[in-house]
Amino acid sequence: MRLLRTLFFLPPTTVIVILITRLFYLCHAEILLPLILIVSIGISYYLSITVTLTTTLSRFVWFLLFLTPLIFFILLASLSDARNIGLDGSLAAKVQQLQTVAKDYFQRTGNSYESFCDSSALANTTLSANDLLWKDKNKCFGPILKLFIHREDTPNIPVLNCHDSKTSYAVEMYLPNWKLYQCIDGTGVSIRSKQSIGATTSCPSEY
Repeated sequence: MRLLRTLFFLPPTTVIVILITRLFYLCHAEILLPLILIVSIGISYYLSITVTLTTTLSRFVWFLLFLTPLIFFILLASLSDARNIGLDGSLAAKVQQLQTVAKDYFQRTGNSYESFCDSSALANTTLSANDLLWKDKNKCFGPILKLFIHREDTPNIPVLNCHDSKTSYAVEMYLPNWKLYQCIDGTGVSIRSKQSIGATTSCPSEY
């Protein structure tokens, strides 16, 4: 009888535990789901001992049981490990957008790329990329944990590597999940490569 009562309480209890977990953490972790199950079983066993099922309470629990499969799969799906999806693509796009900026800069400065790396466009791209990295780093934190995280406590990480000369330039950004460099240069090249530009003003010729 105790086992049946525990199983009776287990599905709605699991949903509630997952919901509470989402207030603190949003992404998938290997230890998280077994921990949720252990806690849910423990709470369900405790409820089976201490709770007396009245008619009203029993109906309410049955109603929760009816909704549990739908709620459970929705909440479980939200505990995904998709935190890296889109980050590298967004970073790469920001680098590629600089090609148009570089062409405009070249024309405005009398056909020269000199000091392009010190321009406000590069500074703004760096700040924007840092912001993307910060958001990605903290994406898994739920609303309660985010209350204790302050943007100013996280130092900016220099993500752009840029070198220029009068006739050419090269800009690269490291894409942490793809483990590649997105590079553009003055010849119009846009490439993702395992090789860094180092201190040169041209992208690698090979992947």
